Amino acid sequence: MPTSETIILSSHPPDPAPSDRPPDPFSEAEATAVPLSQPPRRLWLHLLLFLLTLVTATQVGLSMSETWHTHQDDPAFHWYASPMVWLEGFSYSASILAILLAHEMGHYLTARRHGVPASLPYFIPMISAFGTLGAFIRMRLTRRMEAGQMMRIGAYGPLAGFVVALPVLVVGLALSQVRPAPDDLQTGIVLGDSLLMLGLERLLFGEVPAGYDIWLHPMAFAGWAGLFVTALNLLPLGQLDGGHVAYCLFGRRFNQAAPYLYGLLVALAVSVFTGWLMLCILLLFIGVEHPPVCSDLPVQGRDRAIGIAALVLLVLTFTPVPFGGIPTLIELLGL
Repeated sequence: MPTSETIILSSHPPDPAPSDRPPDPFSEAEATAVPLSQPPRRLWLHLLLFLLTLVTATQVGLSMSETWHTHQDDPAFHWYASPMVWLEGFSYSASILAILLAHEMGHYLTARRHGVPASLPYFIPMISAFGTLGAFIRMRLTRRMEAGQMMRIGAYGPLAGFVVALPVLVVGLALSQVRPAPDDLQTGIVLGDSLLMLGLERLLFGEVPAGYDIWLHPMAFAGWAGLFVTALNLLPLGQLDGGHVAYCLFGRRFNQAAPYLYGLLVALAVSVFTGWLMLCILLLFIGVEHPPVCSDLPVQGRDRAIGIAALVLLVLTFTPVPFGGIPTLIELLGL
């Protein structure tokens, strides 16, 4: 459920100037100074996509709540007649939409503050495990940016989303229960744990007895999804939020290291979790390096602290195996 920004860069090489120095690839792409209006505001489209995403996310929340009550109480439980099931279903959809909205508004408000034209969030409805494929905003960049501005635009989205996701997760875990583990995976979804998730579970539930597992309340699943989205966007690759952050922190060195970071993701996809292959394929199209759109690299002072905080957040929220029960590519190939 990735959230991303489309950056449209209009650039051309500057006129060559006499110099004995070899050309610097980070200075050859200068943005054209052309008048650019704000992206057209199709408020009806943003609202329509938001409402459709609310419907698909609520459907997922209702399904989770039905499973929760069916396993807990009576197999003949009529979920559609229970106000509690509807309340829990909406608790999921409201939570996941609030997390995504906070993430995208973190980008939007920061971009507008720095004079970068940006659209309102586009939500993506989808009948899926999350009920949505996330959200994104469009940004148009027609000039070089200060590295600090790029850092803030890239980092404030995940940080804002995390500020909402953390209390959602804590409240959701407080509503969750320790129950006997199911005999098969048809009863629910087995989720992986990040370092932060493991710490919160240990704090709230202590040592879970053998043969038991934590059954997540729908609101807790929304919080878990919020951490997953945060980590996904903070991966230091290409024009993901983490790519913006790493580029502003390390400059040229990041683009030199990016192919190796991509190789690590491919190795993770092959040997640990096949689902990462989708991101690997996407990155092949958008690129694993960051375009040279910033000046005064690397950032210093407060902006450097923001970037380090974002990378620490990546470490705390990243889940190597988000979903259990999925064979690795090595297993699928019989190797």
